[in-house]
Amino acid sequence: ERRDMKTLVAAFNETDARLDIYLNKNNCGIDYEQMFRNMEVRDNVNVHFMSGYQQANLSATVYHSACVVICCLETKYTVGLTTVVEALAFGLPIICSRNPQIPVDFDSLGCGISVEYGDVEGWQRAVEYIASHPEEARKMGCRGRELAERMFNDERCAKEVAEVIKEISL
Repeated sequence: ERRDMKTLVAAFNETDARLDIYLNKNNCGIDYEQMFRNMEVRDNVNVHFMSGYQQANLSATVYHSACVVICCLETKYTVGLTTVVEALAFGLPIICSRNPQIPVDFDSLGCGISVEYGDVEGWQRAVEYIASHPEEARKMGCRGRELAERMFNDERCAKEVAEVIKEISL
């Protein structure tokens, strides 16, 4: 949803890093299929158009990735958050657009790298850093997993839901 494919692909086009993109042909009014027909996409970038709900298959693919990239268009909501939480749970390093609505500071927590919206060079630097520092990328993933276990878990979720229900029923 609301992914910035132009920035992401432009950045990866300038690296040797492999990028596999999985998305619907059309989402939230954006015709990604048409967009990709009009973009330069180099051999290291592979676009996979999907249809229907394939979360289990997609999650298995993500689990075997070296890094998760979440390049989004600017919004006023948490676009990309589900992907963030999944990547943290899988223990994968993250490169993500700096969305102030996402409650994770990747840089200060050491679990990934934030990049400003539309910053092709910033994305390129982040991708090259992850690719050329595999041990640090592994550590980022481990820190992310620890964060997921501590902050984004079913016990905490249940506690927060129970507090809301308790507040409403008073």
